[in-house]
Amino acid sequence: MTRVIVVGGGMAGVSAARALTDAGVACVVLEARDRLGGRLHTVDVGGAPVDLGGSWVHTPVGNPLTAVAERHGVALRPGSFLERAVVWDRDAGVLGAAAAERLLGSVAEDFPAWVEASGLAAQMSVAEGIERFAAQQRLPGVTTDQLRAHLRTFAEADASGPAEDVSLLPSSAAVEYDGDPIGDLPVGGYRALIGRIAEPLDVRRGTEVLAIEHGPDGVSVQTAAGPPEAGTHAIVTVPLGVLKARAIRFAPDLPAGRWSAIDRVGFGRFEKLVLRFDEPFWTQAGLPHVLPLRTVDGQGIALLLGLDGFGAGPVLVAFAFGSGVSAVAAGSEHDAVARVLALLRRIIGSAPPEPTDVVRTGWSDDPFARGAYSYVAVGADRADLDLLGDPVGERLLFAGEHTTSARAGYADGAMDSGLREAARILGR
Repeated sequence: MTRVIVVGGGMAGVSAARALTDAGVACVVLEARDRLGGRLHTVDVGGAPVDLGGSWVHTPVGNPLTAVAERHGVALRPGSFLERAVVWDRDAGVLGAAAAERLLGSVAEDFPAWVEASGLAAQMSVAEGIERFAAQQRLPGVTTDQLRAHLRTFAEADASGPAEDVSLLPSSAAVEYDGDPIGDLPVGGYRALIGRIAEPLDVRRGTEVLAIEHGPDGVSVQTAAGPPEAGTHAIVTVPLGVLKARAIRFAPDLPAGRWSAIDRVGFGRFEKLVLRFDEPFWTQAGLPHVLPLRTVDGQGIALLLGLDGFGAGPVLVAFAFGSGVSAVAAGSEHDAVARVLALLRRIIGSAPPEPTDVVRTGWSDDPFARGAYSYVAVGADRADLDLLGDPVGERLLFAGEHTTSARAGYADGAMDSGLREAARILGR
């Protein structure tokens, strides 16, 4: 082991490279973008840091990412919003506190318990499971349609894919930590943590990898920027969407079973529209955060998160994902803003002002992401995620949130997978 080439500078890549560098192994990170972080991307919106991709350290108590943030001097602040969020329905308006609490209880306890007791998880989609469960429930002050919409929103937030495509099998974490499920926010955004981890690394930005040759004697990585990079090992940490698109050529090719698993595992869509205003009029109206149950078109904007409650000023973020992602992603940025403002008008009862700053994500169209994060799709299972983390041959290794059933879809899962592959190379 003389030189390790890490393909991708997201959390998995920088974690693997940092562990190897700290152990005295020569290592280079090849990153296609002009920045590090991958799907962890912090930007300034009117002077306030806003995470356009991953935002939270979920279940932070006992989470190794919490310890890493502390080690690198990056503070975390409580980021939960559910206790202050109001639930709004297109027909009923703002639901009462008791009804909202019953809905949250169904998501956190009742529906998971029903899935476990039913024995149907391996046979159907989340959408089918929700239909069966909702038909059996009678919650005071809550209609079946409201329950169905609420369950669907949280299931699609967890998976990032449409409920019809997501297996009723648990889609993300097989390992759970403690603390609030929403969790903590890195002060200054995730870029603060990525920057600290990557400080001593040899990073080549703007270096897109096109092909990787691998064999018993080492690896040769062809980039779009110049001559091949040679090394003894390569750790491929690009998102699952990039692998699905066959954007990197392997020689010899990956085994057919590996490509089948890549195709079986789901990779969803999750977009945000960030709006900055002169004042946080939503909080002034008593609506610090809003969970819209059913928007005008039935599915769409799933969360309006007021970042003023977390020290980011008068910034409102609209979340859309899974089957409702078009609410933010479709059409022009102007169209997306108009949809959010129209929804705000219905919720608040008056016309909102025009935003002073707007940022819209485009992860689905980003050639170096091609989506959000992985989930167990109908026809796949957790074993597929772990298979994606197995080495191919002696020199080609893989990491990323999609390569671990323990914490698929989470930033800490990506970090752990990078450390896993560094440990594999180091033999410890």
